[in-house]
Amino acid sequence: MKAWNLPQGFSDTLPPDAWEQESMRRNVLDEFKKQNYALVSAPMIEFATSLLSGSGADLSLQTYKFTDSQSLQQMVLRSDITPQMARIDANRLAGNKINKLCYCGNIIHTTINDFNSKRDPLQIGAEYFGNPTIDADLEIVNLAISTLKITKIKTIHLDLGHIAIAKELIPSALHKSTKLMDAIHNKDSRLIEKLTDKKTNVNLQQLIKLYGDVNILSDAKKIFKNNENIQNYLQQLETVYNKTMQNNKDHNISISFDLSEIMGFSYKTGLLFAAFTDNYGKEILRGGRYDNIGAVFGSSRPATGFSADLKTLFNIQVKNNGK
Repeated sequence: MKAWNLPQGFSDTLPPDAWEQESMRRNVLDEFKKQNYALVSAPMIEFATSLLSGSGADLSLQTYKFTDSQSLQQMVLRSDITPQMARIDANRLAGNKINKLCYCGNIIHTTINDFNSKRDPLQIGAEYFGNPTIDADLEIVNLAISTLKITKIKTIHLDLGHIAIAKELIPSALHKSTKLMDAIHNKDSRLIEKLTDKKTNVNLQQLIKLYGDVNILSDAKKIFKNNENIQNYLQQLETVYNKTMQNNKDHNISISFDLSEIMGFSYKTGLLFAAFTDNYGKEILRGGRYDNIGAVFGSSRPATGFSADLKTLFNIQVKNNGK
């Protein structure tokens, strides 16, 4: 191995790209500031009990762990900044009824994953704590779209879902079944049938077929007409769709739905969304509601937010510009 080689998934950012990427970072953070989001900086290293507790437990396989020589406690290199924002909201800024926080910082992953093609993303995002209403979700979705506009993403496709629909249809005893979660994610009707009782199977077989354009919301309302909670969740999705399309008539935006999307099932609680763009096969941004994310820190309250890898957004811009 050459002394100058970097590990797989890591890279340098060279001139002139480094300045241009920095300019993009500043522009996005300026937009966050304009929308009254307070900038927060957190350390790269945390105790494992802090970063990998609660919702952070899903990050364990993506996180480098080591023992601190001073405290002899297990420490980790952060693999996601969102749990750090929850800690800060619950502890350092606990006196505020509402906290709107934003951030930009490096994270490290042990492996390449479906969201990032690199192991050293530059994560940028915003979190809205303390507001349980759909208005907060709408604000976060619109801020996410503004972020993509600022980074000159030419076409934006949003995929919307609502994790509470699946939670309503899956018995609590099966909420931790990784086999069932994988079956739903893969829309594997045969495996779903094997793993569930008759009623649950019927509901989930219907759910995994509910993906497509806005018309599937009407289909879902008919199918689950006797479930008041699901009717409310579908109305939330319809509201987000209508307001988002109305607020972004000046940009090339399309919206689809996947009502069986269950990413983050263990900690997400409401609206889910992911953004895609032309000629890029992965998500470029993701977000959603995760109420109670701060419970492990002693503050269980509403939260919604989004994050993206600024390096990915910059590389897409470079590609679109034909460099």
